[in-house]
Amino acid sequence: MLLAAIAAAVFAVGYYAKRITAPPMQTSFPNVHLASLRADLARLDKQPTMEVADSVFNVTLHAARYFQREELVTTKESDDVIVKLTKKYVPFFLKSAEEHFNSNIWPESRNFELRRRAKLLSGLRTQEDHQPILADELRASVDSVTNTIIAYDEAKELCRQTYFNNLADVKDRLAQADAYAKMPRLRNCSALADNLKSMRSRLEEAHYNHVRDKVREMSYYHSYTESEFDDLAREANAAIAEYERSAYQTYGQNRSMENLKEWYDNYFTKAKTKYKQDREESNPFSSFF
Repeated sequence: MLLAAIAAAVFAVGYYAKRITAPPMQTSFPNVHLASLRADLARLDKQPTMEVADSVFNVTLHAARYFQREELVTTKESDDVIVKLTKKYVPFFLKSAEEHFNSNIWPESRNFELRRRAKLLSGLRTQEDHQPILADELRASVDSVTNTIIAYDEAKELCRQTYFNNLADVKDRLAQADAYAKMPRLRNCSALADNLKSMRSRLEEAHYNHVRDKVREMSYYHSYTESEFDDLAREANAAIAEYERSAYQTYGQNRSMENLKEWYDNYFTKAKTKYKQDREESNPFSSFF
């Protein structure tokens, strides 16, 4: 009995000593890097300003990618953070873009930043299976920001094209200007809207100047042969007729051509007198026949 009691006591001491002193086989610690990313995500739930939202998006996106490259978080964990980050951030971005488009002044620096950010958002893909992060509907909304700024840049470039080359081209540019002027977002930008509206008057002026220059070229008849002058005179006469026929219908305004017609007649008469004198001088006996 005594031996049995001693053996039981030794066993009990050994058993409990092992339970107390032996370290656990597996220990689980929270991932502080993942916790940090999730804490940053939570900042977007507090309705921050756009500047803060931009900062949170930039920092968290960079951190999630960096932690994944350094194997501090898994690819799936990084993707999950970026997906949640993007979904939280896009509404802030779209609201900011709409506020910009609703204003009457569009700073170029803001246009550039919105277009750059929209391109980044539309191009985001998961690292695990390379799928677009934005759902179709959200991506369409983001792409509309890009398309608006592209249309703005195109319309602005169009407003610089106030030269006259031919009537068909001018009518095409005016049709484009009318289309841009009717776009809901673009018409909010007062500077662009004013430039588009003035396209007709500026193109009318360019057309008038084109006709005037054609007539003025006739004043250099001393530099042309009679055949060359005749071609130039036909072009000037046709330009006058085209302007009179189409200016009001095209531009909603026109100018009198009477002054240019007087120039035309004056240059034509002087030129023909000169060419006749030249012929007579080259053949002094022609006047006798």
